[in-house]
Amino acid sequence: MKNFFLLLGLTVVLAVACKNQPKDNAVIESTDAALPVVSDGHNAANSLDVSGTYKGTLPCEDCDGLEMEIQLDNDNSSYAVKVVPIGRKDGKEMSFKGNYTWNEEGNTVTLIGLDEPSRYFVGENILFQVGPDGKRRTGEGSDKYTLAKQ
Repeated sequence: MKNFFLLLGLTVVLAVACKNQPKDNAVIESTDAALPVVSDGHNAANSLDVSGTYKGTLPCEDCDGLEMEIQLDNDNSSYAVKVVPIGRKDGKEMSFKGNYTWNEEGNTVTLIGLDEPSRYFVGENILFQVGPDGKRRTGEGSDKYTLAKQ
């Protein structure tokens, strides 16, 4: 009888101890901001097929919008841009060509030779126009600053 209670007590202790342990596939979140971010070396520049045509209508300060088309070529360095201002008397199409470069993190392209906006954060099949602060726009209305791959 003594062994039975000892075995029962041990079973209860083990059950409680195992219940509080995370499962092997559980995600453990940390609030420690001092932990380093580990990079596996993958980024948009070396992982995504960015070549192609991206289109969309971006906000404009002095018109109803800018119809944008950006062609990033297979050579991973040249671009062609077509811009049509909507609702402007002189709303003629403007075209530009040049080369682009990647930032150090490999997530943003800069279209060399263009006035602002010339930087775009690269996602899978999408370009996000970068804000004046050099960072990707987030929050309400940020979806207005995207160009989708066609």
